[in-house]
Amino acid sequence: EGDVIIDECGECGGDGAIFECEDHNGNITYWCDEDECDEHLLDASDALPTQLSLSQNYPNPFNPTTTIEYGVPSLSETNISLYDLRGRRLKTLINSMHRPGYYTITLRLNDLQSGIYIVKIVSGNATKIRKIALVK
Repeated sequence: EGDVIIDECGECGGDGAIFECEDHNGNITYWCDEDECDEHLLDASDALPTQLSLSQNYPNPFNPTTTIEYGVPSLSETNISLYDLRGRRLKTLINSMHRPGYYTITLRLNDLQSGIYIVKIVSGNATKIRKIALVK
């Protein structure tokens, strides 16, 4: 059950909170109208991640630049590295303390040959990996 949310006057112009608003996690709140619901959902999209995430890069395949988005759920040392398919670390992309939140990095691979590579993120005790394709 979500919280009942009402306008500044306390009753949505006299009718009470009447618009049911469900976010992507299934949480329900009540608002005076659909516009207020939409505004709430936009504000809620900035919520902190609940677990480590590593989105698929875009574009994929790429040449030579791609974007990688990731989310860190808690204050922790975060490392993102690039590996070849034999498991050899080619580059360290990120190695720093991160606050909880969502991040974006741009990866430029002018110096590597076409092929499939692995991006691995380690933060706290969690790990995620993604394959990326460089096509020259």
